[in-house]
Amino acid sequence: MLDTTHTTHIRGYASPEQQPKRPRKIRLDRDLYRPHSARASGGDANCDHDFEPAPTVREADFAVWKCVKCGRAFKYETWKSGPQVASKR
Repeated sequence: MLDTTHTTHIRGYASPEQQPKRPRKIRLDRDLYRPHSARASGGDANCDHDFEPAPTVREADFAVWKCVKCGRAFKYETWKSGPQVASKR
């Protein structure tokens, strides 16, 4: 007969509720935003930043992601397209 009062503990296993949540990092669309244009301001530079998947602010020329823990903002500029060439008719 199976004893239902006894449970087996598996070393290293933690339920999803017990596992610490990993900070979310910015998943930058490198085809749209220039990674080398990053500018950070405010917040705590030493924070293990956690970001929402979508930018906090999105404009035609840039996007800003804000850390939900410390409020540090990271601004990325969009790639500039070359001058529009007038099409010949």
